[in-house]
Formats: sequence, C-alpha cells, structure tokens
Amino acid sequence: MKQTEKHNESKTEFASVARRPISPRTKRIIVVCVLIAVAVIAATVTAVVLILQDDRPGVQPGTPTGPNGVFYLAAPKGEDFVLPSDWVDPAFSSFRVEVSDPELVAVSDFTLKRLKDPESECEVTVRYLYGNKQVAVYVVRLLLGDAVKIASTADFTAIPAATTATYIQTADFALPSSYIPKKFGGRYYANGYRIDDLRPTAAGGLFASVENAVLDGIALHDVKASVAGVENAFGVLAATASNSDIVRCTVTGEISVSAETGVLYVGGLVGKATDKERRADEDPGVNVVKDCTVDLKFAVRAPAPLSAGGLIGYVTNVSVSGCSVKGTLTVDLLARNAPVTEFPTDSFEQEDARVLANIGGAVGAMNKYYRTASVQNIHFFDDGVNVTASNSVTVNAPDAGSAQTIVAGGIYGVLRNHNLNGCKFDGTLSVSAPDSVAVCGGTAGRVYNTMRAAGDLNLYLRNLIAAGTLQIAAANVIAGGIAGVAGEVPADHLIDNTVSTTASIDAAQKIWSDTVGRYDSAAG
Repeated sequence: MKQTEKHNESKTEFASVARRPISPRTKRIIVVCVLIAVAVIAATVTAVVLILQDDRPGVQPGTPTGPNGVFYLAAPKGEDFVLPSDWVDPAFSSFRVEVSDPELVAVSDFTLKRLKDPESECEVTVRYLYGNKQVAVYVVRLLLGDAVKIASTADFTAIPAATTATYIQTADFALPSSYIPKKFGGRYYANGYRIDDLRPTAAGGLFASVENAVLDGIALHDVKASVAGVENAFGVLAATASNSDIVRCTVTGEISVSAETGVLYVGGLVGKATDKERRADEDPGVNVVKDCTVDLKFAVRAPAPLSAGGLIGYVTNVSVSGCSVKGTLTVDLLARNAPVTEFPTDSFEQEDARVLANIGGAVGAMNKYYRTASVQNIHFFDDGVNVTASNSVTVNAPDAGSAQTIVAGGIYGVLRNHNLNGCKFDGTLSVSAPDSVAVCGGTAGRVYNTMRAAGDLNLYLRNLIAAGTLQIAAANVIAGGIAGVAGEVPADHLIDNTVSTTASIDAAQKIWSDTVGRYDSAAG
C-alpha cells in the first residue's frame, strides 16, 4: 500500500514537471545543441564523401584525347613542356608521379622538364597516382624538330599550302565562314584543343587533301554545312588522305553533301584514304586511321557510283582500328550516270560491274592489296580491330533499276583481304531499293578474300558483336547477321562471334542466315 502511494506521488510530480513551460534560456540551449549535432553529422558525411572522391582513380578534368582516359600531347624540341592547365587538377600536386623514362624527363609543378633530347622521337608516359591507384595518365611525344605554335584563327589560316612543317595547337579557336581549305603535308598535333565552327565547302573540310601527313588529336566541334557540287571526294577532316596517319581525331555536327556527276567517295572524317601495298609481314610504313570518333547527322545525295561511310568512304591499304561512329548517315542514291570503273573487280565477283553503291556505317569500301611479288613474305592479312558503328544508316534508291546492286553493311559496305577482330555493330541499317538487288550484313555487306589462291592467305572474322537491326526492302535480297556474301571465307573462319542481329526483309526473292547469307568460291 505504501509502495503504491509512493508510486502515485512520483507520477504526480513528473506530470507536474512535464506541464511546466520551457524557459527561453532552455530553448536556446536546446537549439544550439541541435545545430552543433547537425554540423558534426554534416562534417562527418562531407569528410567521408571527400575521402571517397579522392579514392576514385581515373576521374580527370578536361577531355582525354585517346582511349582509356589517356591524354596525348606533343612537346617541341628542346623545350620544357607545361601540361595544359585545364587538363590537370591542383590536387594532383600532392600525388605521387611516375615517369616511364626518368633519364629523359622529370616532372615538377606540372612541367615536363627535359633532362636531355632523345636520339629519335619517342613517347614518355607520366602517371599521377593516389596511393597505388592511377588517377591520370599523360603520354607526351617528344619531337626532334621545331614546331610552329597555333594559338588562334589567324595562326591557323596562315599555314601555307602543301607545307611539310610541324604544328602544335595551344588553344581553342573558331574558323570563319570564309575559310578556304588547303593541301597539307606536315604534322599537326592538336593536343586536345578544339577547332570550332568549321563550315566545309566543295573544296574540302579542314584540309582539301593531306599527303605524307600526321594529324593527331584534331577535334572539329559543331561542324555545320550544306555542301553542293562535290566532285570525286569529300570528308570533314580532308577530302582525300594518301600515305598519312590520322589518329585520335573527332568530328561532331551536321553535314549534307550533294553531287551531280562522277564517281564519288564520301566520309564523315575522310572521303578517300590510300596507302601503298604491304610488302612483308612487318612493314612499318603502313598508314593508319586509329582511335577516331565521328558523331554526325550526315546526309548524302548523289548519283551512282558511290562509296560512302560514316567514317571513311573508300579505303585502300590503310589500317583502321579503334574508331567509333555515332549519329546518322542517310544516303539518297540518284540514277546511275557513269560506269563503275574505279570499283575493283575480282575473278569471282562478276556482279561488281552492276554495283551502284557500297555503303557502310563506318567504311563504304575497305580494300587491302599486297605486293604480288612479295606474297611469299606475307603470311597473314591486316586486322581491323575494335571498330564500332552505332549509327543509324538509311539508303534510299528508288530509281536504281533492275539487275543493279546495292551493297551495305552495319560497319563496312565491302571488305576485301582484311581480317576483323573485336568489331561491333549495334545500330540500324535500312535499305530501300524496290527494283534492285540488296546485299546486306550486320558487319559487312560483302566480305572477299581475293588472294587465297595466290598465297594461300586466310581471312578471319573474330570476336565480332553483331547486335543491330536490318530493315531491307528490295526485289532480291542476300543478307546475313554478319555478312550478306562471303567469298573464299569458309564458315570455320568465323570464330567466337556473338550475333543477335534482327532483320525485317521485304523481297520477292531472299536469302537470309543468322551469320552469312551466301558463301562464294572463286572456283564456282
């Protein structure tokens, strides 16, 4: 009884205390305590976030000029080289630095200091590491010769025609609408800086043509033009490229091109790229188009014969690898006005005389030839590695006519004497040629080995991903998830490919296969 009374008294006392009003002083104390607690929690969370951010390697300022987030630059002869300020983060100054050749260069405050000049041109790699994790990578090519610095529109337009000098771009700049392209035969290192507002003409894009040149890291941003009267070739970077290396270049924008007559080669980067024949297994002279990217809304209106690609229209003996194409490519093919005399013919490919167009998401026609007298020194074909086409390609040929052929592929229109490895098509290919023959494939329209008899050389298609969509309407269709037609390429030379191409075909006669529509042989 006494315990109950004591308990009731405690409850009454507690209720009385609970009913007392909180004094202003107490309120202030409570508010201060709450604010302090919130601040402590926020500071703790912020510290955790910062630690996590600092612990994330590979996150870099600026825009890398090469694959895998690597910055590529060129340093002129004899000069210390300062890494561009918009490519580095001040926090890197506290990170550990590793240099691939510490006898050549040292790094201090983002400056590459030459300790001596190399005997030949070479590349040194500078790595910034946070702990043992790589944060940023800069690959700097040490040049032997002098270089002209390009920091403005005036500097660029002052480059003389057909020059063989070396140029290093040091700032972004824009080109005026009055810009007239010239021939170029030197070396141009853009070092990741942009060239804006290029407005191509029938005379060419950035260059009219390049020969014996190196174009490295050129970034053409927001290219816009409607170009009429094109003759022979057109490309946004250059109409034609011979014996030249083109690496890490990019093009974005919107272009329409039209022509009235002649054989035409059209590409989002280069119209026509050519090189000499390879003479042996190891031939360092073979030129490359490598690690380039095109993202264009690209329209072509021209009569047959036509070779067009999102990257390059027509290639002979140049290796293409590591490139990617996005955007759209729309081809309106007009009535044929000339015989196809420049498209190469093969012993078993009599239908070449009837080909109106070779169209590819990346390359219209890829041709590799090897010095016949040197076949005994050649034991394998060149590889096209890691070329990706994600663009939407549309070919309209309402007036092509009967017994005429349109060849189109997700990556290549036609591929001759050239292996493929690791290439990917995940875009769309639509062909409308109601009276004609359409030969189409997810990777290539046609693949041919024309040198198997000469040197017993084999062509292989390896590690391909064909995951795009084909939509074809024609009188006759030969199509495959990888290729429409394969000549002298047996089925067992298709190795480790992943095919999920979907197809919608509207044709009176059609041949379709998940891999290759039809296998051809020179013997029959």
